[in-house]
Amino acid sequence: MPPAGQTKAAYLFSCALAVAAISLPAAADIPPGAKSMLSTAAKSAEPKVFQTVLQTALATWPGEREAILAYADALNTDLLTERQHTELTEVREEKVAAEAAQRARGMVYYIDPKLWAGQIDFGAGKTSGDSSETAATVGVSFKRTFGPKWEHAINLHFDYARNNEVTTREKYLGDYEVLWKNWEKLYLLSFTAFEVDQFSGYDYRILQNVGFGYEVFNNAIQQLRFEGGPGVRFNKLSLTNGAMPITGDTTETEIIARLAASYSIQLTEDISLKDKASVLLGGLSSSFDNLVEMTTRINSHLAGKASFQFKQESNAPEGTSGTDTITRLSLTYMF
Repeated sequence: MPPAGQTKAAYLFSCALAVAAISLPAAADIPPGAKSMLSTAAKSAEPKVFQTVLQTALATWPGEREAILAYADALNTDLLTERQHTELTEVREEKVAAEAAQRARGMVYYIDPKLWAGQIDFGAGKTSGDSSETAATVGVSFKRTFGPKWEHAINLHFDYARNNEVTTREKYLGDYEVLWKNWEKLYLLSFTAFEVDQFSGYDYRILQNVGFGYEVFNNAIQQLRFEGGPGVRFNKLSLTNGAMPITGDTTETEIIARLAASYSIQLTEDISLKDKASVLLGGLSSSFDNLVEMTTRINSHLAGKASFQFKQESNAPEGTSGTDTITRLSLTYMF
């Protein structure tokens, strides 16, 4: 039972956050210093220079040997020695064998929290549009690959605000994306999203989309990809929008086309920029969403994040704004 004064949805969301924080250990990442050293050395395209820097990085961070070698291989595989290629091949073969053993565990293989990587964001945000308040925000992201072809990503976000003992914002967002990378750059995708926002004029909105994606480039510095495909969106209108009562059927179903793009770039050793945009074109309404995030790494597990989100809705329910903006500042813990 949720505590007094807390909605069931908020209670379940907080329980999920607690389980994630306790169950998932921190995952190792290649040190930013090693990334900077190797990236600079790779630009010279001189094997001797690169090997000198690589050996220095391996000696400085012996516990990250596998990650450093893999990163060096991604930068320029021709700069690695035959012995290093053999070592990487053996490590990858061991991982394949280990994954096969994990699969033998059945359902546990898919839900074991130790096999997922992710991050938790805590912060505050300033909103405008349907509500204009200072809000607390919590976000959780999980990501995992299953073998060389499957990639899963789960994102949950919660915005909440109170003003004079009155709840002025309570918004739940979530999405789940599955990628099947059966080709070098082209992939298939399934994207599911939900939104619960009492200030939007809808009780909830659910989206299901399937389509294709194309990865233009993906290297140590930047990544760019595009996605598109058909889908369906379910909208449940609120019984009232302000003082305007709604009569008749309050459930809408519309066929949509979804177009999306994402771009990320490593600006410096510790600072990265990401931009994600999507357009939903439907018969009843169209939606545009753009999220820009700048992340500054503090150490291997902590980072500061500033983000700005712009949302535009055509044919918004009466009594609501068709435009929303959200500015967030948060602290990110990566595990």
